[in-house]
Amino acid sequence: TRKLPGPTGTAYIDYLPEMDSYQTHVLGYQCSSIDDLQPGDVLARVPGGTFTLFTASGENLGDVVAGLWQKIWEAEERERIVRAYTGDFEHYPSRNTVEVFVAINPGNK
Repeated sequence: TRKLPGPTGTAYIDYLPEMDSYQTHVLGYQCSSIDDLQPGDVLARVPGGTFTLFTASGENLGDVVAGLWQKIWEAEERERIVRAYTGDFEHYPSRNTVEVFVAINPGNK
């Protein structure tokens, strides 16, 4: 088993407006330099910016992630956030917890 150089996560990049979705989802790990990559790895970069954090925990992580994204979409629909769609990412601090960092337009709360 390979020891990853950083915490696991998912990057959502390459937003395509006509699909209303990101084209690329990369499940992997955070790396601190290009030297962390091994042959076969894919590098995905989420641009810097302003992010808002959504967090949830539960027994079934798949259900937790799906439910949290539903809350994010509802927040956007109710105009509580204005998403930038420059790249979002998930972080999994434990086996039952997900943190979703959603890129928002500057000046958003």
